[in-house]
Amino acid sequence: MVLPGIDGIDLMKRIPELAELPVGFISGYDNDETIARGARTGAADYIVKPFSPTIAGRKVELTATEYYELLRVLSQNSGRVLPTTGCCTRCGGSAASPGNGSP
Repeated sequence: MVLPGIDGIDLMKRIPELAELPVGFISGYDNDETIARGARTGAADYIVKPFSPTIAGRKVELTATEYYELLRVLSQNSGRVLPTTGCCTRCGGSAASPGNGSP
């Protein structure tokens, strides 16, 4: 996702509380230094675009229905920043645990 005036790595640095959450980057930047910067800021994962839906599905615990709904929501909101709660609620999960509602 493209953020206006800041990238996700810098956003993680500015908001330290994000490091306590399982933040994952999906990015078109595939150089080792960028991936390492993401890891150093506390990102739980870094997926390089384009990516296989199979790979993405293994990284997130969602039911098949939730997974396809998430893809639909993301594709309909291309270029927009969506809060996690909005994505999870629209996909039938909770903000704490999109897959099954358990922590």
